[in-house]
Amino acid sequence: MTLTQINKAGLDELALDHVFTIGASGSDHYTFQGEGLNGTVNDPTLYLTRGKTYRFENGTGAHAIRIQSADDGTSGTLYNTGVTNNNTTGTVIVEVQHDAPDVLYYQCASHANMKGIIYVTGALADGGVTTAKLANQAVNASKIADGTITDSKLAGSTITSASIANTTILRGKMANNSVGTTEIMDDAVTQAKIAAGAVNTPEIATNAVNSDKLANNSVGALQLQSLAVTSNKITSGAINNTHIGTGAINGDRLTDETVTLAKLPHGDGSSDGKFLRANNGADPSFETVSIPAGTTINGNSDHRIVTATGTANTLQGESTFTHNPSTFDTTILHSTNTSNDLIIQNDSTGTAAGARFTLQSGSNANTGPQEQFIVGSHSWLRQVPKSSGNMTLAKNGVTHTTFDANGHISISDGNLNISTSGHGIDFSATANAGNSATMQNELLDDYEEGLWVPTISAGSCTFYSHQWYTKIGRVVTAYFYMYAFSDTSSSTHVRIGGLPYANDNARESSFSVTTGGNPSLGSGSTGVYGRIGVTGTTTQISFYRGFATTTANLTHAELNSGHYYATFQYITNA
Repeated sequence: MTLTQINKAGLDELALDHVFTIGASGSDHYTFQGEGLNGTVNDPTLYLTRGKTYRFENGTGAHAIRIQSADDGTSGTLYNTGVTNNNTTGTVIVEVQHDAPDVLYYQCASHANMKGIIYVTGALADGGVTTAKLANQAVNASKIADGTITDSKLAGSTITSASIANTTILRGKMANNSVGTTEIMDDAVTQAKIAAGAVNTPEIATNAVNSDKLANNSVGALQLQSLAVTSNKITSGAINNTHIGTGAINGDRLTDETVTLAKLPHGDGSSDGKFLRANNGADPSFETVSIPAGTTINGNSDHRIVTATGTANTLQGESTFTHNPSTFDTTILHSTNTSNDLIIQNDSTGTAAGARFTLQSGSNANTGPQEQFIVGSHSWLRQVPKSSGNMTLAKNGVTHTTFDANGHISISDGNLNISTSGHGIDFSATANAGNSATMQNELLDDYEEGLWVPTISAGSCTFYSHQWYTKIGRVVTAYFYMYAFSDTSSSTHVRIGGLPYANDNARESSFSVTTGGNPSLGSGSTGVYGRIGVTGTTTQISFYRGFATTTANLTHAELNSGHYYATFQYITNA
């Protein structure tokens, strides 16, 4: 991090409350200057306040200062929470957190004697409020800001009835799940302590309310908001008759599905197999529900899906469409020589008339959603593993293609085949060249490697080893090596034919040729170079001698016993 020097006016912008200027007295002491210190003090004990920011300006040029959570030497445990540039020779900034420990330490990274204590004061740390800290009736509504009481701020058994003024506890004063079993002493909560409607579901931690925590008749209708009591807020056996005021529980005090099956009448032997029926204001009764007489299910068998037939009182059990509740498998199976289709079709003309096939696995499933395709002995599997977020394709159990969560495609076994000529990888999404350049093509449509057989313009020669070529898109890169010429006396212009691809006439190419052996290039020659496309032919290389101010054809008479070789490139239309 780069620190920029600022002046006094800049301190407000950086929200720094205090600045300490640090020097050194040899290797035995830090020296401190700053607010709260009388002049220059060796290794002073410092008092920092929670919620404040302090700047330790280390002017020693050395003696890296470390803020540590323990007094355990020059390589002790660093305290980095809210600390910027810890363990550096520069400026260290400490933003004191509200949950910072009561004691920290500063320590030189190189000298054990250069150290001191930092006491953290101000706001209380988590669990700092205990019964001993509160006078009787000390806590009332005006003393508590909305949402400030959380579980971590209260020590166990902190709150007693004597500590809470009447009607002090309001919903706005408590964070969600702030009141747990350990925070409430037995019999501490009475009706007088709870304002009407103060207690709702978010204010009560799971299983916080048990019988020991409630004084007799402490819960009345005024103390409960509608739907405040849910089953997970009350421990087993917590509420008995002595805790509930007369008429306190009515319909709007219970959340949906609060009454379980165990709370409903169980009936007896005479009602076995019957249904509980509502009776229009009267008590419910057990009744028998029967299929109307005359209804027939044809093809009835285990796990078959039943469909309508178009005939009154007649249903059909489908042998080809089954659902097994034991394995959770649904199967559509037939053996006729026709296509077997699962069709999801939306015939609406509206703009939102989509159709969707969704596969969703359990949130903890290791495999994730899968699609499997089987033809004979071949099996293809498309899968989205839960852990990686990728989609994979596998054949016969072997993964070969992965589409990762960032849009990348990896092929671990196989090739990317582009089977139609003129197609390839389109780079049109990338930026085009600038300045005077004009983009003409952004499709990479070919790659090829091979060998080619050059031909000499007169006589014969030896082409050494393999004459190779590589084609990437329209760029051809090739190699030749020729020597031992039979014609070393004629004035024929030296050319090589047989290029693996024809040159694009609109694009000439040239390249330098390396020479060896004993060429006869003439006095003042700077070397040999080749040109493609200069003669009007598309499959030849023409060779020239270079001089300081001119060029000349390379003839067979000048080849002598030289060796000529080069790796060159040119552009093709293919």
